[in-house]
Amino acid sequence: MFKSLRFRLTLLFVLLSTVIYGLLTTLGFVYFNNRLDEALTRELALLSSEIRPGIDLSGPVPKIMRWEKHVLDEPFERSATIQLFDANEKLVYDYGLHGTPILVKDQGEIVDQAQKMKVYSRALFNDRGKLCGYLQVQLPTTERDRPVTHFLFMLSWVAPLLLASLAFAGYAYAGRAVAPIEKSFDVLKRFLLYAGHELATPVSIIQINSEALEEELEEKSITPKQIPVIHRATERMDSIIKTLTFLAKMESPEYRPTIEKFKFDELVSQTIAEFEELYKEKGIILQCGELNALQFEGDVIALRLLVSNLLKNALKYSKPESVVTVSLTSRERKVILTVADTGIGIPKNELPYVFDHFYRVNSSLGSGDGSGLGLAIVKSIAQAHNGEVTVASTEGEGSAFTVTLPGRTILPPFAIASSSIK
Repeated sequence: MFKSLRFRLTLLFVLLSTVIYGLLTTLGFVYFNNRLDEALTRELALLSSEIRPGIDLSGPVPKIMRWEKHVLDEPFERSATIQLFDANEKLVYDYGLHGTPILVKDQGEIVDQAQKMKVYSRALFNDRGKLCGYLQVQLPTTERDRPVTHFLFMLSWVAPLLLASLAFAGYAYAGRAVAPIEKSFDVLKRFLLYAGHELATPVSIIQINSEALEEELEEKSITPKQIPVIHRATERMDSIIKTLTFLAKMESPEYRPTIEKFKFDELVSQTIAEFEELYKEKGIILQCGELNALQFEGDVIALRLLVSNLLKNALKYSKPESVVTVSLTSRERKVILTVADTGIGIPKNELPYVFDHFYRVNSSLGSGDGSGLGLAIVKSIAQAHNGEVTVASTEGEGSAFTVTLPGRTILPPFAIASSSIK
């Protein structure tokens, strides 16, 4: 149980770390890419400003004057595309790298012949304020995209190593976090086990002596009302002690179950037969649904107790003339046991708690009887067989408890001690 809790905590930690890492990576990528894009835009604007004084606007179309007199000595033909367009947006001058021959008035990016270029254009006016044409400068985005690609490549390599390290650290710290809880849980289990053993003896003594006292008083024609009350109370206390001891043994890692092959349908039929008289006394119909002949490997005593507890629960919360149906089927190599009744049902807000220890549904039917451990034992036995138990219920219409077990099961070491309650 605590090992799975440790894994769940580690998994949660890794998932949260992954989400945080993903968010930080995304923010880092956006920030890094935007800063590089801004730098490229500034470079285009600066280049345009340096070229502008070297453009002659005295003629009908703009033209470049001598480069060595008006612009830097940088070899633009190797890194940029410089274009002049007339007032009708017709290309009249093209210098440097191959770029798009179309005027792009809105600053942006284009792809031309598999080359991605960032474009910057500005209108050119003469001294009289007349539009003479346009200057367009293009730079390849390689110098921006290459660092971004390297950044993403580095993050893709770092991510697995980082997450693996976080998983290892999370597992280690989850173990340290769970250790005190596990220790407290073990102390509680040992207390229940020892307390059960210690209380069993005095309860048995009280029970035996109350029975002897009752017989002695009956011989003297004295029938006090207190003796039967004491007798019933000791029986209930004895039942609770045995149940708690069973749960303590079942969840203890020191016990090993007794696995044997048996006929599951025969076990269900025998258990139903044991309850027939009790159901008749209460006026409830107990019937068999579909009972498939199934072989199963598991703890016979524990699974018999599972079926018995489900039938006790149905008996307790069913009114006279209600119908309780037991079925045993198989589907996808799984054994499915269902106990359905047409009783009082369970309120929707109480469904999540019906399998909790000592929890009892608020009802006028038998609410004062039982220990509230029957369904908790059912859940523990099902989980010990690598299975599960679910409930579907509608208040006022009835409930259906379904136990699903793998067809062939090897029980974990914390499963059930078959030498417990008989």
